[in-house]
Formats: sequence, C-alpha cells, structure tokens
Amino acid sequence: MIEVIGLYKRFGELKVLNDLSFTCEPGHITGILGRGGEGKSTLIKMLVGAIDPDEGEIRIFGREIRTDDEETLNDIRRKIGVLFQHAALFQNMSVRENIALPMVENTELDPKIIDIMVKMKLDQVGLPDFEDYLPRQLNPGMQKHVALARAIALEPKIVLYDEPTSGLDPISSRAITKLITDLNQVLKMTSVVFTNDPGSVMEIAHKLILLHHGEICFEGTPDEMKQTEDPLVRQYINGDPDGPIQLRQSREEYEQSLLGSNL
Repeated sequence: MIEVIGLYKRFGELKVLNDLSFTCEPGHITGILGRGGEGKSTLIKMLVGAIDPDEGEIRIFGREIRTDDEETLNDIRRKIGVLFQHAALFQNMSVRENIALPMVENTELDPKIIDIMVKMKLDQVGLPDFEDYLPRQLNPGMQKHVALARAIALEPKIVLYDEPTSGLDPISSRAITKLITDLNQVLKMTSVVFTNDPGSVMEIAHKLILLHHGEICFEGTPDEMKQTEDPLVRQYINGDPDGPIQLRQSREEYEQSLLGSNL
C-alpha cells in the first residue's frame, strides 16, 4: 500500500531524513515514532505530495507520489485522509460544514446526501447530533473527533494521524486510540500514526518504526520493541533522561546550530 524507498531530505545543511526505507501493509496500523525534530512532519508532507524528497521514491497504491501529473497526484490524495496535530478545523464554520467540505470540494453529491454522510461520519467517531456546533464550543478531544470525521469523509484507503493524542487528557487520548483501532477494522483502512508518545500506539500497532537523527533505528512489532535490549530504544520507550539520546547540547554545538559551522 505504501512503499518508501531510499528517502533523503535536507534543508540546507540540516539532514532531516537519511535513507529511509519501509512499507506499510494494507489494512494494518503502522506507528512512526520519534522525538520532536526527527522528521515525522516532513515525512507526512512527503506522503501527500506537499514536498518532494531530495532522493528516493514514495509509492502509494503502486504509483509514484512525485509526479508532474496533477490529476494523478490529486487522485492519490483523495484516497488519503489526514488527521492534523491541532485538528485544524475552520473556526468560523460549523461541525457540519467542516466535515462536508471535502465532499463539497471533491464530489458532485447532492447537498441532502452530503448531510446524511456528515451524520454518518459523526456517528462513526462517536459524536452524533453535534452538526450545528462551532469548533470553539467543543473541548480539544471532541475537536479531534470532528477532525477525524472530516479526515474519513471521502472514505479514504489510507489515514495519516499526526500526533493524534497531543494535548489531550488520558481519557480523551484512550478514546482517540480506540477510535483509530475501530475505524481501521470497520473501514478496512491502512493507518499510519506519527507520534512521540510510544504508549499511545504500542498497544494498537501491527508494526512500529522508531526514527532517530532521521534514520530508522528500530523496525518491528510492539512485542519486539518491548523485548529489545537496544539501549537507545530502551531509553526511548522508558522515557529515561540518561542514555544514548542526548537531551543537551554543548555550547559549541549550540552556537554551530545557530550560526553555522564557520565560527
């Protein structure tokens, strides 16, 4: 379903992704883990064709995402839903209007049919009868549910989740995590969860990938991650402040990051 082959991305001297290769199997949940700044957001943008890699390929449904054929790219994008980290709902539009937007923009469905579809999507995410609310009238967890309803409005084959539990309380986090599992099973989707919180995805994913310094330092099942003796992976999943992953920079490293190498 998703093939990433030898992917590289740099921004100036900053190497963000370095020779990434992995697959996301159809109907499975894949967790992409890593601390902030490890390239997760960059990878999401590449998967939807928003930015191009410097080297390598991304194949979705067997087709190369990097293409000059706008029709092909848009056809791929219509089959991908994205749940953004901060919900990214339009604040001056109702819940109904937010969820209906992808259908209005990409289909010729009758407004009455779209209205029915909105109700169905809200039912699927556990928020029936909230069509007329504005996003600001909902708590953060409910906003994530609405954003997810919008992400699945076109019944995509793939859904990308960008930090789906970020900023949520434990109950709302568990609700979103359960919803990811339920939708994956009911709608037979391929789900890719990008997160810096291993606890939110280790219990639901079929496969986990851990990024460190733009490279894959672990790929395997949740059980394999729990049992690994790799000190870097152990530090990450246990949240230890001491270990191979350094939290501090020296003064020289900090100055170089600010001013470049020509000091």
